Amino acid sequence: MFSTFFTSVYEPTNFDPAMWQPPNTYADNSPYISEVYLPVDVIHNAIQQFNLNKGPGPDVLPPLFIKKTTDIIVHPLLVIFNKCLREGTFPNIWKRAHYHTDIQEW
Repeated sequence: MFSTFFTSVYEPTNFDPAMWQPPNTYADNSPYISEVYLPVDVIHNAIQQFNLNKGPGPDVLPPLFIKKTTDIIVHPLLVIFNKCLREGTFPNIWKRAHYHTDIQEW
């Protein structure tokens, strides 16, 4: 029934995904993510704003540790973050979050 309905509503298209080329910019004229560059001060300031009352994420590093080691880790993070942006690929672990089964609001 679904197939019959959708074929009656939509017309065939001549869109060929293999031939598609992305536009130079997004509709709002913002650059591609590969053109975004994070300067060291943005990363440093973001770390300084960490909430020390929060627990660690999937990396098991508490925010206090990251904040106390900012001057040491900010440059390696700069390289990693900008490489990810430039290549448009991000580690799968960055896409994970803790899910607690004891939370009833879910």
